[in-house]
Amino acid sequence: MSINKTLMEELCRKMNIKKSRFYQKIKEVQNTQFVSKEKAAYILAYQCGIPITSYLDDAELEEIGNFMKNINLGSDKRTHKEEAKKEIKIMLYSEKAFKEIKEPLLPENMISDAKKMTQYYPYFYILENSIRNLIIIVMTKKYGKNWWRIEIENNNNFKKLCQKVDDRKKPEDKIKWHGKRNAHEIFYVDVDDLKKIVIDYWAYYKNILPDRPWFETTLNIINMSRRVIAHNNPLSERDFKRIKVICQDWCDQMKLAKEKLGV
Repeated sequence: MSINKTLMEELCRKMNIKKSRFYQKIKEVQNTQFVSKEKAAYILAYQCGIPITSYLDDAELEEIGNFMKNINLGSDKRTHKEEAKKEIKIMLYSEKAFKEIKEPLLPENMISDAKKMTQYYPYFYILENSIRNLIIIVMTKKYGKNWWRIEIENNNNFKKLCQKVDDRKKPEDKIKWHGKRNAHEIFYVDVDDLKKIVIDYWAYYKNILPDRPWFETTLNIINMSRRVIAHNNPLSERDFKRIKVICQDWCDQMKLAKEKLGV
């Protein structure tokens, strides 16, 4: 392989540099990663947020992907090394999907937004399911594995919630050809409902979460951003940065939860 001329031009525009400086940057990557100049160009493209799908066929994409999963990205202040490796893996998988999806009518800006949105999913998936998992652990310790039936279904504050869960499960019982969400009812409730459950049983959570305002604010922000992407709209860079910080803060708090809960 040789450095793709179009990719080189795009990188020069993105970094606002001349070709002479571009080759210097390629050399810098080669010296730190011990790679060919071609692979160095793809590493630069990733770091600049440039999709590489259009420059590679499936075999080349797989080869670069296998390499990039294991590269040492150094001590970039913006992204922790392990987090960056995960983002690379997600990016490569998503770019392969964009090669397979051919939609001729969508404007280019929507395709570009779709590519940006692929990076959001891991944060929301981890945040939302971590909250569900915390509730399952805490409530199971207090009421046993049938805690939903024993406690939630008999709590007058959650009559409407239980009805909503039943309404969401019924169509799944009829449509056998499609997979279900999960066996447990907690996976049929919304982020706002998760917040209400924790607040209603705050006595069980007060020793593992900082305070109620922090928890409520955290879930309110998650929910606001979640609604945006749930309707297929991109987040602003500022909102996405906020979600990343919230995710890190929540994960740090779960270290204390793990210690307190003895799991």
